[in-house]
Amino acid sequence: AQALANYYGSTMTDTDDLTDEQMRISSEVALLFKENEASNQYHKCFTDKDIDNIIKTLKLNVSCGIDGVSPEHFKFGNSNFLRRHLLALYNTMFLKTIVPSLLNIGLIIPILKKLSLNPNEPCNFRPL
Repeated sequence: AQALANYYGSTMTDTDDLTDEQMRISSEVALLFKENEASNQYHKCFTDKDIDNIIKTLKLNVSCGIDGVSPEHFKFGNSNFLRRHLLALYNTMFLKTIVPSLLNIGLIIPILKKLSLNPNEPCNFRPL
């Protein structure tokens, strides 16, 4: 589990320099996270059982998000370690009304409804 955390920690890190405002926000979020973790305040909204139930009901064989993580990653990687971190993330987001900008990005892949349709007509595609 630690190897996965190290890998994703290194690959999911911005390589660009942060602006002063982004650094301020990053520091503030880190501080809030530490405060919440120390006081167990982040356990007030959602519980480990909530996270576990959500993971268990995820549909499989669907497309990944922009991060390349599929529901199978969560379902088959479901562990106390994963749930603890998801619990801290979601409760911090909920309690502090903070949504990371990365979670506001969607990926839409247009798929031609039928191969016989004209690919130059946008109405002949369905989003995936």
